Amino acid sequence: MSEYSKYLLAAAFAAAALPAAACTSWMIHPSLSATGRMIVHKCRDNRVTPLDADILRSRHGVKWMRLGANKEPLFAVSERGIATVMNDGDPMTLVHPNTGKALNNARLATSCGSLARQVMDECTTAEDAVRLARHYSRNWIKGGHGNTIFVADPKRAFMIDAGPGYAESKELTGGIFIITNCMHLPGIESYSTRTVGALRSDRAREANVRASLRKHRVGGKYTVKGVIATSRMRCQGKYEHKFPCRKNSLSGICFELDPEFPATLTTAYVALGPQQHTIYLPTPMALEQFPDLIRNGGWSDLAYKLREREGYDHRYLPRFIELEERLFAEYDRVREEARQLLKEGKKAAAEKMLNACYMKQYDEALKLLKEVDADSIANPLTTPKLEATF
Repeated sequence: MSEYSKYLLAAAFAAAALPAAACTSWMIHPSLSATGRMIVHKCRDNRVTPLDADILRSRHGVKWMRLGANKEPLFAVSERGIATVMNDGDPMTLVHPNTGKALNNARLATSCGSLARQVMDECTTAEDAVRLARHYSRNWIKGGHGNTIFVADPKRAFMIDAGPGYAESKELTGGIFIITNCMHLPGIESYSTRTVGALRSDRAREANVRASLRKHRVGGKYTVKGVIATSRMRCQGKYEHKFPCRKNSLSGICFELDPEFPATLTTAYVALGPQQHTIYLPTPMALEQFPDLIRNGGWSDLAYKLREREGYDHRYLPRFIELEERLFAEYDRVREEARQLLKEGKKAAAEKMLNACYMKQYDEALKLLKEVDADSIANPLTTPKLEATF
């Protein structure tokens, strides 16, 4: 890539930069997941904004799934089985000695959304994405907040702490990684200005997520169901009650990366909207396109309105979980039938089956969301609603 091309790309990053957000994310190594697949999950927290998703083709023809807000990829996964998410990190000083090599020797601002687009387009492995993230952070970022990036493929996963002139990475070779909004890797202590109180709060959330995930294991293995249950635990003020579902939670996405047929069977369990107030939909990489209500923010709007009326740990949540139990079991059966078709070389038939399953389940989930919406309006709460903390 030429110096001028890098300048244009970094300038585009600056134009698309998003405000800082507090989130909770984790990765589970295949050796400890119940299905033997890599799991990457993020619970996103930010201000209320329309949420959307698309199936896209990159400039080089790579199919990928964009999930986020305002057309930004705040969660992303490609047909190559590469998934990436980002968490806000530490506030940082700008004293790193690396002066960079940008045009006119000046650093430029970037955003992780723009980096995700490039990862989806150019990278064939998670290691490729790590090199890209390290390059931009060490050489091109002018200033701003630190952040932590997760990137994974079906076989390897990495955490990257990145900031102005700084980037370090660590591979997940087993077990689980959990991050909130504090950075972890050696070197950050020279540049971080995070307060003791903020660090304690973040570490408490990480510890409680770890305990919850362990509690939900089946036969010693971590499950998608346990991930989703943990994502919905309501955050409260005391350290022992800090969890991912917070007063400004917006969405939860759980990626399950398929090592055998990543372009078809890699799956995103998608909750667009506060994760207690919507339904996680199993979404295969084979999906041709999301329905309009998901693409235009209408789906998340239903979730926002339900949260406003009902608060947290609300009366309709058991109905959402009951439906998900049935949808997930059905999807697991269809996915394995599609896997057999793929092994027989019948890709078109497998894709048709997966798309039909998705649309059937989408219709069922939407029906329930609308029923709940109508009932919540017709029968308002008579007791104070429960709230979550930031």
